[in-house]
Amino acid sequence: MVQVKISVIIPVKNEALTIGACLERVFDQRNGSELEVVVIDSGSTDGTLEILKKFDIKLTQIPPHEFHHGRTRNLGASLASGHILVLLTADAVPSSSDWLSNLTAPLLTNTGIAASYGRQIPKDDASYTIKASLATIYPDEPMVKRLSDLPTTGLRTYHFSNVCSAFLKEVWQEVRFPEDLGICEDVGIAKRILEKGYLIAYVPTAVVRHSHNYGVQETLRRYFDIGVAFRRMGIIGNGSKGVGLVTGGMKHVVSVAKSAMREGGIGTCATTIAMNAAKSVGLALGRIEPVIPMPIKKRISLYSVF
Repeated sequence: MVQVKISVIIPVKNEALTIGACLERVFDQRNGSELEVVVIDSGSTDGTLEILKKFDIKLTQIPPHEFHHGRTRNLGASLASGHILVLLTADAVPSSSDWLSNLTAPLLTNTGIAASYGRQIPKDDASYTIKASLATIYPDEPMVKRLSDLPTTGLRTYHFSNVCSAFLKEVWQEVRFPEDLGICEDVGIAKRILEKGYLIAYVPTAVVRHSHNYGVQETLRRYFDIGVAFRRMGIIGNGSKGVGLVTGGMKHVVSVAKSAMREGGIGTCATTIAMNAAKSVGLALGRIEPVIPMPIKKRISLYSVF
């Protein structure tokens, strides 16, 4: 493999429970390249900073109010000196010492691939709904996505996650993370990359363990914010075409409900239907966000994007 410098960028705040395991795995990689780890802390008070002192990292601290998903990642990228930038969250733990080499390999092929993202597998405490969702979003088969896939793969064309991703730095310099979005900055940069004519690779062998259990109300609020971000990007609403939001969503709901009934019975099935309904309602509300009164939007929003 070509030897290049790789910079791993990790934003943190109060990640004492996971950052040690995350960094141990990062420094245990068998990638053979020069490695730099850039950590940006936005006000940790739980012992995270003491754990960080144990590792050879480049640490930058910012006030909590300055944290922003897109802007903070742009800051990290600007501080990094690697040819390849790897974005990782502090609660995502690589599952093998080949994670980094697998994730970055597509970027060294000179085939127009400008970014890649890895596979997320659930933690042991993940709910059935989360396990089913991750299995759907992150399948066993690798893929390479291009903008022309939009009519057939819909919203999945833009799917990308900064939980575990990599970029050519020169492409990041060209597109950068959007700073006008409260969340979904990863989808935003993926959209920009695809619209520039570059390709994005999904690498199922670059595995991290990462999941969160959300309740029904929390899921609805979260997907409202996602819907707002998607609308502002022109992915849904505003006359956008080819994303298959309703059709694809309903097929997924029916498929997962049947599996939930088989594997967990009526209780699991009911919970799964409720969770997927919450996602659909949240996205639908996000799609019509301009007509919703501001006090209601602030109340619905999970991530305070208003």
